[in-house]
Amino acid sequence: MLNRLRSFAANSFASFARGMGYTESIMAARVPGVPNTQSRVAVNEQTALRYAAVYACIRCISETKGSLPMEVIETSKSGKETVTKLHPVAQLLQYEPYEDMTPMVWSETRQADVLTGGNGYCEIVFDNDGMPIGLIPRHWSLVTPRRDANGRLVYDVRQSAGSSSIRTLDRSQMLHVPGFGNGILGWSPIRLLAESIGIGLAQDKFAAAYFGNSAKPSLVLQSPGALSDEVFGRLKAEIDTQYSGDNAHKAMLLEGVEAKPLLIPANEAQLLESREFQEEVICRIFRLPPHMIGLLRRATFSNIEAQDLSYEKHTMRPWLIRDEQEMNRKLFLRKERGRFHIRHNVDDLLRADIKTRYDAYKTAILGGFKTRNEVRATEHLPSMPGCDELLLPEAIFGKSKGKQNSGDDQKSARTRRKTDPRLKALMCQTVAGLIAREATHAERAASKPEQFREAVNSLYAKHVELLSEKLSCVKDTQPALRSAKAHRDELLALAGSPALAADVASLTATWSTETESIAKALLA
Repeated sequence: MLNRLRSFAANSFASFARGMGYTESIMAARVPGVPNTQSRVAVNEQTALRYAAVYACIRCISETKGSLPMEVIETSKSGKETVTKLHPVAQLLQYEPYEDMTPMVWSETRQADVLTGGNGYCEIVFDNDGMPIGLIPRHWSLVTPRRDANGRLVYDVRQSAGSSSIRTLDRSQMLHVPGFGNGILGWSPIRLLAESIGIGLAQDKFAAAYFGNSAKPSLVLQSPGALSDEVFGRLKAEIDTQYSGDNAHKAMLLEGVEAKPLLIPANEAQLLESREFQEEVICRIFRLPPHMIGLLRRATFSNIEAQDLSYEKHTMRPWLIRDEQEMNRKLFLRKERGRFHIRHNVDDLLRADIKTRYDAYKTAILGGFKTRNEVRATEHLPSMPGCDELLLPEAIFGKSKGKQNSGDDQKSARTRRKTDPRLKALMCQTVAGLIAREATHAERAASKPEQFREAVNSLYAKHVELLSEKLSCVKDTQPALRSAKAHRDELLALAGSPALAADVASLTATWSTETESIAKALLA
């Protein structure tokens, strides 16, 4: 029955794919090459890199992405996120994704493939437990995505150009990051915008020829009468050998022939202006702020920082998300989804100037939501003793008297925390919520007497983690932990009672009377 369902689903998907235009050869969607543009310059993924603006844009985006650390984030059941370095995927991405490449070069190479060919491919090598142990980049020209007879996406991979040996990989074995395209295959921006790039290459070619001729325009030679074949041949040979190239600045001695310039001077043709405009066009293709490749005519000190933020948000963020989502769905086991995910660390990319950063740190420290050591870690500085506690705002905890770092002041601060009515009310509310949660889950566990003991132990294993998280601003959480342990022991003592549900309800009703004493102990 299961096999028939699988066959039906596969056939249905194949019909759907054909109906949507996804043929077996997805390569039909590839943008065709442009061997010769209207500017009479051949444009492809190799020749385009000879244009400085294209090379600079691709290099800038690829190097930026390659320089960002890739972190594996673990999310706990309570929603807290921590960076883990022990997961096999974290080890792979942070040290050696491919045996011949460092993490930066590996990421940079894949991104350059997407920006030139429209697609970035990387073969995944798994161990016997299904964990990735190698990520081998495959050049986009060697990979052909297609759909098999069942409509499933597969990849035909050649080992090298011209090789007749083809291996077919399942989609689960290939990291495929497409650029903008039809959803399956990315379109090459080089081929798609070949005319714009061709104009830039033609301008380079013209400038090279212009300066190669020592910035002298071509000439037309005008004779008052017809020249014999002998005179014409001698005149042509003399000009080509004696008055061109390195000899272009020599005086010309011609036989009754007048020389007149033919071409428009470069300044009149606005060569520099047209070249700069075309470079800005290339920046639009790659959605890159012009100042990132050295076009500073419209850049000022007041707008550079805003353009840097725009670069992170509008240029880099879409590429990072594409890569993260593809790695998240193919590098982790299905049972790990939701618990682990990959994220690029863009903190250094978003780092502002030193004055802005330090003002923000000051606000975070004095606002009581960042410790001084957390700020030091952000600036890659070692932690300092005594800097792991939050500084509590005076608006809530009262005004400090005496020296801030003295023992007397710390004692008076504890006294203020104990007597401040706003803090006491807030702590009572927190403790009451935790106790109510205990009671609700305990009564729910009592509805299944045969599983009661196991359910209680599970409840308090999670409850201890929750206490540590909710009371993280409290220096000593032992009063709450002792109370939770006592409640657990009281519940376990009721296991096996014939009237379990009623006994548990009577017991939990008394817990609310402990709220004020627990809150007071926590604030002491």
